[in-house]
Amino acid sequence: MKRKIAVLGHWKDHPNIGSGYGKCCAYISPYLKSQGYDIALVAAVGQKYFRNYWNDIYVFPGTDENVYAENVVLDYLKEWRKKTNKPTILFQQADVWPLQAIPALAKQGQITWVLYPAIDYDPIPQEVIDKLYGVFRIIPMCEWVEKLLRPKLGDKIMKYVHHGVDERIYYPFAETKEKIQNKYPETMKSLGFEKDTVNISIVAANQIFRKPWDVMFQIVKTFRERNTDLKVRLYCHTLADVMHGGWNLIELRKLFQLEDITVFSDPTLTVTGGYPETVLSRIYNVSDVVLYTTCGEGFGLIVIESMACGTPVLTTDFSATSELVEPFPEFKVKVGSYFLIPRPLLVKANPDVDDAVEKMTKIVNSNPNYYLKKCSQYADKKFAWKKILPEWKKRFEDIEKAFDEECVEIPKSIKKSKELRL
Repeated sequence: MKRKIAVLGHWKDHPNIGSGYGKCCAYISPYLKSQGYDIALVAAVGQKYFRNYWNDIYVFPGTDENVYAENVVLDYLKEWRKKTNKPTILFQQADVWPLQAIPALAKQGQITWVLYPAIDYDPIPQEVIDKLYGVFRIIPMCEWVEKLLRPKLGDKIMKYVHHGVDERIYYPFAETKEKIQNKYPETMKSLGFEKDTVNISIVAANQIFRKPWDVMFQIVKTFRERNTDLKVRLYCHTLADVMHGGWNLIELRKLFQLEDITVFSDPTLTVTGGYPETVLSRIYNVSDVVLYTTCGEGFGLIVIESMACGTPVLTTDFSATSELVEPFPEFKVKVGSYFLIPRPLLVKANPDVDDAVEKMTKIVNSNPNYYLKKCSQYADKKFAWKKILPEWKKRFEDIEKAFDEECVEIPKSIKKSKELRL
């Protein structure tokens, strides 16, 4: 299958990194290659100073100078174009507001920029919209973002494509929650879980302004106080220290009097990839409920992974996650308050503690096997990669057609005069 364009895929993270960026790269890039596209990757995070191959896909490294490798991306595009002898698009999954050079290159016509943006705030500031005027096409991650962007950018906005979940990894491991927990006693023990307790997991990065760990700990504390007849255990899959710029979760745990029930993931294993997806799926499986009431998400991969395993997940009724749990209104925690991030001016949300506690109480007092079946069936039907990947083929074929219709080669004299000095 001969394609007219080549692709430089820029998911920011290396495909071996277990973030939403890394997982999307790991599934989408090999699929595009299988559909005939000459694709290389930019691993701005996770690979520095050297080049190599990942799954027979060439990988350009990141740099210390810029977390998005903006200072070298134009050189990489030129090199990949020369290698493939095809017009090359930059396909990027990224938050928009930190970008500087890439939007400028697109506005100058130096690159063909196709964006899969992570937008976790509402409204979208004009400062962010201004950076998108040079984009060739935008593929939103969710319907919510599509509706926000279409009035601003018109036909540049394509139909949204959700993230996917690997149905071969994320699924219920037995017919009942009790059987699952009996099947993995060592996993239960390592997480601090017991059979006769309410086992809560928080799977989230330790990031200030994005993950409200103080509010999530308050939710667990309040749930405990209002359900004194229940034994509660909490597992936090995150880095607990402040080395990476997040909360001091050790102190926060103490502040909210959760020391006796809380276990954190092993920091060394967390950093070095010691929790592969198979282990993460086991964590979701043995949990009674996952708490993911964040301040806003560009998508919310934890939500669909948890549901695919048949485990209920509480999430803030704000940004992309609202539509992910649409059939389950009891999973949506209303917004308790909004707050602002100053540069750029972004509106984020905190979950309402009382509403979260009320809904968690309802979930843990329901039949867990109801959710085991309903959540997993819904996730498999809606988000399985086997359903999502063909949508990527459609979008790239539409991009290829639009590129053929709209783009012309820039004469070398003009190209040279317009070259941006990085």
